[in-house]
Amino acid sequence: GDAFNSNDDKGAVIVWANARLDMRNSLISNSEMYGFNASYGGAELTLTDNTITSCAAPMYIEGAYPTTISGGTYTGNTLDAIIVTADQLTGEHIWPKLDVVFHLPEGMQVIPGGTLRIMPGTIMGFGQDTQLFINEGASGPKPSLIAVGLEEAPIIFTSIDQTIGAWRGIYFDSPSSLNEIGWATIEHATNPSQDGAIEAWYGTVLNVHDVYFRDIQDCAIYEYISGGSQSGITTSNLLFENVGGTICED
Repeated sequence: GDAFNSNDDKGAVIVWANARLDMRNSLISNSEMYGFNASYGGAELTLTDNTITSCAAPMYIEGAYPTTISGGTYTGNTLDAIIVTADQLTGEHIWPKLDVVFHLPEGMQVIPGGTLRIMPGTIMGFGQDTQLFINEGASGPKPSLIAVGLEEAPIIFTSIDQTIGAWRGIYFDSPSSLNEIGWATIEHATNPSQDGAIEAWYGTVLNVHDVYFRDIQDCAIYEYISGGSQSGITTSNLLFENVGGTICED
């Protein structure tokens, strides 16, 4: 449970920047803090079918590393959540469905050159006043979010503390034709910092379908339009429960 170094790194297994680790079929247990800590960038990880249990939390990892996880068991900890530190994702990332939720206490950005694909059944919990930001930036390849679940295994975007207005929501500033959210639930979003659980800046391209919006403080979808013309947002089969507004425009 004690800090390993002056950076206050804690964990049964700690991975520093630019390290390499292939860990398979291993058991980590009884850490007073994290079972696995990889909060520095540049590491090459392969994490396959591991078990982390009886720790304060199974993992504390940088945003590029969920895509390195395949299978495994992460329950039986004080907090059954994989904690993901704030990051700017570029390159291809696939976040898998695991047996615990991902916690993003500081939110996440996908920046130019980045694609984040979220697999069916994945649960993502966001911290107070945070957002998932698909951020075009000034230049470079357009970033994308592909979050398409299944009817029997929806993707869930929620808050860590399970209260309305806890997090901002998903913000798009990207004209990528790959942007898609489908067979998903979005809840507890919008606050004074963001008006829509899904908010789309001018020129955003996005397909939203088969999404259940519930317990949304303001609008489910908030779209910025220019010159009276709609941006490239298409919607179908949306369900609303306890929302301040459905589809709003500025």
